[in-house]
Amino acid sequence: MTLISIIMPVYNCENYLKEQLDSLLSQTFSDFELLIVNDGSTDSTMSILSEYACRDNRISIYNNEFSKGIAGGLNTALKYAKSKYIARSDGDDVHTKNRLEIQYEFLESHPAIDIIGGRSLLFNKDGIIRKSVYPESSIELAWKFISNTYFCHPSVMFRSSVYKELGGYPNETSEDFAYFSKIIKSHQGANLPQILLNYRIHDKSYSAIDSSTIDTYIYNKFKENYAYYVPDLKMIDEFRLFHVREILSPAYFFKMLSINTKILNKIRLDYGMPSFNQRFVLMLFK
Repeated sequence: MTLISIIMPVYNCENYLKEQLDSLLSQTFSDFELLIVNDGSTDSTMSILSEYACRDNRISIYNNEFSKGIAGGLNTALKYAKSKYIARSDGDDVHTKNRLEIQYEFLESHPAIDIIGGRSLLFNKDGIIRKSVYPESSIELAWKFISNTYFCHPSVMFRSSVYKELGGYPNETSEDFAYFSKIIKSHQGANLPQILLNYRIHDKSYSAIDSSTIDTYIYNKFKENYAYYVPDLKMIDEFRLFHVREILSPAYFFKMLSINTKILNKIRLDYGMPSFNQRFVLMLFK
């Protein structure tokens, strides 16, 4: 049995696919299977995949068995995954050579952590745009996940036991935020400080094409996440302003301190940890 199953849905990726596949197949960690799901591509994507599959027997190609789109492709790949760990990949990004090795060694040495991501460099045809930096500790990550996703999706690796327990990706607008919000409530996560991925920005990506729909979905998912920790929704708008934009009226300081103490203690309770003292929560207000 291989140690890592890489799951990768693709749709019309001919312009980027060879560079992406080369970055995976030249990894310093080689004990993996690459499960690629073609979601009805109409360009030369399938031809490129067939060429690479003939050269490397770690590659398996499937057609999407579930709903069209990313979630359906991911769930098709998960159905065939046989490894201890699941790693995500997209058809247009470029992985650092030691991405899999770094993540595998971290999960092997941190049994309490079930899902991890890492830093990435965002780039386009003109070069590097910026570096993405996400919360690293499990508590802060879960707290930030209330309002949005704080994993770079194609950099994520998680234990296959998580999939067996919780099932696959929901067929929703922002499938990564929905799925990881579910996972992070009961399984500790982390982001590694290393850059693991060069994340390509282009005008044909899903996030660029349908950004308004995604924004609406994320706001509704935020309300659902907040209600999980704080059933009383009176301060939800003030919390979001503080949480997302780091704006807090002095009049709400003590109420917000109380709300965040409640949230963080709920997170720690879900993770089987002792409660916070309020003085630790004050660090969020700096």
